[in-house]
Formats: sequence, structure tokens, C-alpha cells
Amino acid sequence: MRFKGTFALLILCVALGAYLYFYEIKGGERREKAKEAEKQVWKLEANDIREIEIVREGHQIVAARKNENEWEIKIPKPLPADSDELDRLANSASNIQRESVVEESSTDLAKFGLDPPRIILSLKTKDNKQFKINFGNNNPTGYSTYAALADSKAVFLVSSSAANTFDKKLEDLRNHTI
Repeated sequence: MRFKGTFALLILCVALGAYLYFYEIKGGERREKAKEAEKQVWKLEANDIREIEIVREGHQIVAARKNENEWEIKIPKPLPADSDELDRLANSASNIQRESVVEESSTDLAKFGLDPPRIILSLKTKDNKQFKINFGNNNPTGYSTYAALADSKAVFLVSSSAANTFDKKLEDLRNHTI
């Protein structure tokens, strides 16, 4: 009888299956989550955002939460805000992801459209932390936009759709209900 060889192959198959399951499947999920977290520009929850400031073409809009469900526009003048739209902006702001780093320490931000930036997004959280990102020009393919954190010279790419989300006018953010 040759049970010894069959038993050894069975043990080898079980070990290989355990390796594949625990390292590749379970470990792959953890590695994927870590990779996604690494791409996040900042660790921020949408519900923690208390104030959103958008500056584009020299025009400033500041909106602040009145309570958990309502927003109000404070600058350029006090107006009721479209709370659903501002909730979407807060959600988008909390999920901005880097696609890739273009330059670690750029000496010429103007070539990326970041001096002056096309759009400046500033966020303030409930614990008074401030976050600020500048959006510049689209890259040559048009699918990505150059961006930089306000306190950094590192230039990275974000998706154009993420950057265009914050290209808002006052009319886009105010409440239109009668």
C-alpha cells in the first residue's frame, strides 16, 4: 500500500490551500485597504467637516453647518444653502485620492497651474483642524488634475472629476426652493 505518498501529497495540498487562503485572499483584502488608505489625501470623515471654503477666479464662497442636516452660506453674503449639494461636497472632499505623485518638491508650481491655483478648497473640522488643497490645470490627457496641499511643494494628480466637483459658483450652492 502506498498511503505514505498519498498522505504527504494531501498534507502538501492542504498547506498550499491554507497559504493561498490566508495570504492571498485574506491578506490581499488587507493590502488593498492599506493601499487605498495610502492614496487618501487626508483622513477625514464627511460628518466632521463644519466649514467649506471655495475660492475660484478670485471669488470666495464660505458655507458652514448650522446643525447636522443644514448648511448656510456666510460669504459673500448670508444665504440659505442647498444642504444636499454641500453634503455631497463634504463627502467628495473627505474622499479625495492621489492617483500619482508628479514631483516631490516642485520649484515651479506655475507650470502645473498651481501658482496661482485654479481652485482652492479649504475645510474646517469640528475640532478646528484645517485642511487646504489647491487644484491646478488638467494634465495633457485631461483625465487628471494637478494638485498640491497648501503647506507642501509636492505636486500630485487627482482625477479631473474630483477637482471639477469643487468648481462651483454661488448660484450652484444656494437654496433654490421657494
